[in-house]
Amino acid sequence: MAEAPKAKKKTQEEKEDIFEPPVLKREPTAKQVSLGGKLALRVTATGRPMPNYQWYLNGKKISGATSDRYMVNKTRREHAGNYTCEVKNYVGRVVSRAAMVSFLVERVPNLVIEPALAEIPAGQPFKFQITGVPADRLKKLNLQWTFNGKRINGAKGGELEFTEVKKKYEGEYKVLLFIGGEMRASAKVVLKVAASTSAARQISAAEAPRPKAPVADDFFFNPDEDE
Repeated sequence: MAEAPKAKKKTQEEKEDIFEPPVLKREPTAKQVSLGGKLALRVTATGRPMPNYQWYLNGKKISGATSDRYMVNKTRREHAGNYTCEVKNYVGRVVSRAAMVSFLVERVPNLVIEPALAEIPAGQPFKFQITGVPADRLKKLNLQWTFNGKRINGAKGGELEFTEVKKKYEGEYKVLLFIGGEMRASAKVVLKVAASTSAARQISAAEAPRPKAPVADDFFFNPDEDE
């Protein structure tokens, strides 16, 4: 004779026949975050049975955002707006107040490299350096030096130093600045290598002729840049 199936054990709530609609104990708060930085929002709620969660951005459901916390590791411009969280069980439903998420406005420094033009005898030491930015802030900036459009490995500081100038170093140099998901490039500077018997010659940025028009890659938005 077949054994009768065992009855499913009831939860304490079912035994006591206690059901409660969700009640919000903590609601998400407005935040200002850096573009490209992290975002974390949270709600806390009680209810019997335990409630389910669904986050919304500007009234639209966020796919997969179904826990009491909503997190973004690398924010983009589209993450700005009003966030709400719907909390519900089969007894009731409640929606949190809206939490406005906006981005901090960071002042982008003007990167000026000195000198703008240098003609240096082969074999002599030389360096380009960024001016007009306080040293303490310069250390915090995400910089990258380039040579003829290609990145120079390890060149990420406020100076680009040559212990001994060589002919192969002759060309155009720039500094790329990555800030808040955007990239900016300095104006180009030029290094020319002269004969070892020649005298060094340098022209400052103030003395250098101004470009006729901005170069296309001097500024562009690149949210996926990880540098």
